[in-house]
Amino acid sequence: MRIVFMGCTEIGFRSLEKLIEMEEEVVAVYTMPREFKISYANEPVKAVTHKSFEEIANRYNIPLITVTGKMKDYTESIKNFNPDFILVIGWYFMIPKEIRDIPKLGCAGMHASLL
Repeated sequence: MRIVFMGCTEIGFRSLEKLIEMEEEVVAVYTMPREFKISYANEPVKAVTHKSFEEIANRYNIPLITVTGKMKDYTESIKNFNPDFILVIGWYFMIPKEIRDIPKLGCAGMHASLL
């Protein structure tokens, strides 16, 4: 199963490590920088639990895409990986419907705090 993984926190990193250990086919990792803009703040937000995914992506030769704009701007990029499933763990934004509709088996996520 072709998986696109989205994460930018420690819990996301550990989850990605587990997927790789289970020999799942992770075809791409989407992550975010430590500091990012959100619509309701004048200054960039600094993610306290941020974790870099660069080392793990390089170690396993997985394409790493850093999301710096709006999520919908990455729709075509995600389509190009032809995922069967998108897994989102440790992310800061809602995944737009046009992205959630891409994978054949759907999209699932986990958020580590109360919403």
